[in-house]
Amino acid sequence: MWQGFKVVLFTIAATAAALAGARAQEQPPVQQPLAKQPLAEQPLAERPGSDAAPAEAPPDPAPLPPVELAVPERSVPLTLVVEQAQRYRRCIERARLYPDTVLAEALEWRDAGGGLPARHCIAVALVTLEEYAEGAARFEQVAEDLRLGRDLPRTNEPLPRAVLLSELYSQAGNAWLLSDDPARAYNAFSQALAEAPDGGGIALEALIDRARASAASGDYAAALRDLDRAVLIDAGRVDLYVYRASAHRALDAYDAAQAEVDTALHLDPANPDALLEQGNLARLTGDDTTARQTWLTLLQRYPDTPAAQAAQTNLERMDVRGVDDGDGG
Repeated sequence: MWQGFKVVLFTIAATAAALAGARAQEQPPVQQPLAKQPLAEQPLAERPGSDAAPAEAPPDPAPLPPVELAVPERSVPLTLVVEQAQRYRRCIERARLYPDTVLAEALEWRDAGGGLPARHCIAVALVTLEEYAEGAARFEQVAEDLRLGRDLPRTNEPLPRAVLLSELYSQAGNAWLLSDDPARAYNAFSQALAEAPDGGGIALEALIDRARASAASGDYAAALRDLDRAVLIDAGRVDLYVYRASAHRALDAYDAAQAEVDTALHLDPANPDALLEQGNLARLTGDDTTARQTWLTLLQRYPDTPAAQAAQTNLERMDVRGVDDGDGG
């Protein structure tokens, strides 16, 4: 009995991890365009701007009305529970490597009654194939059907619905960002935040994601509001201060941006994103010598990071401008 209980728990955990896309699993297929990190890892002058006055923060949406999901009166045979969990895990893993093949297989699985696990795998494969908008829409539909209790996976235990819903909406939001639709991304991340079961790590990630969506729209004031809330949850995360520095810089609040960089470097003196931002601020405030040295240090220490790539672009632009200025003089 204990072995069976552990397997059922494993099935739920596997569903939660993969369906939620435990970020470490889910992000590899969508990371290459994440210079769509609008708050970091971008060269200077590549961020969207906004001349509009900062708007009041809209209230977070309420969670959608829940539907009570009863455990089936007749238990599901343990072999079916384990079989579905294993098939789902393989599908998610292979979707990142062989998306065309897995998409066809997942469609067949769905048509054979694979339910939400099969449909979620379809969405992951579509995002891997860079069909971002279609994948985002499917993530949202999976979330809605999970909320309504449709197409649920076979299990003898209640699913951790709030966690899954929050993560599914976060996946949808990231896919909308990749499809260059920050407004729909913002809405998806807002729903992820509303569904988050507590004020801990899940809510924290939703706030960071929503700040990215705001920044992608050029609304850095809104991004700062969410980042401020995120710092209240975890004041020790270096990336939050780097993101806030980037947002302050976009709003031309250089002193505030420098204070955030100082905090980030105090927490992690070797953080590549903080070093990039340090160089960015030096350049914008006229200290080209410090900017160049900081970016060169970043390139030498962390050559394969997105921050180093942005630093390289900044150096090239600085050199081109210097040549142009010299020719014009």
